[in-house]
Amino acid sequence: MHKLSHILRLGLKELTSLRHDSVLLLFLLYAFTVAIYMPAAGSIIGVHNASVAIIDEDHSALSRKLSESLLPPEFKTPQALPYDQLDEALDKGEYTFVINVPANFQADLLAGREPAVQLNVDATAMSQAFMGAGYIGQIFQRELLDYAGQANAG
Repeated sequence: MHKLSHILRLGLKELTSLRHDSVLLLFLLYAFTVAIYMPAAGSIIGVHNASVAIIDEDHSALSRKLSESLLPPEFKTPQALPYDQLDEALDKGEYTFVINVPANFQADLLAGREPAVQLNVDATAMSQAFMGAGYIGQIFQRELLDYAGQANAG
């Protein structure tokens, strides 16, 4: 019985101290309400059917491979977009992601230079934008490493 009363006193002490820790209290409130309700209600927390456009100024096998690496259900099939329509498409919210593959991308990569792909993100779709940009980065990194391995073997 003494052990049980000791446990009860410790529990009351913790609840009393919780009253003064507003950050922990807010986290507990979030963890046991919003974090449970949103997935149960069907809210999408990850990336699902994100719209993608690609501005392919390189027209190489590598740029096609990068475009084809964005697969459902995370991404819709990338649509070709002319460079001069980039700002308008993002402003209208037509695409969540617009990828710009510069001219001579594959040739620069094979020559040992470090070309860059530009990823434009419509941040109004916040969770998709943040997580999707990370996904695209990982997918492209994997594809580029795979391509570099094939180029070195050949």
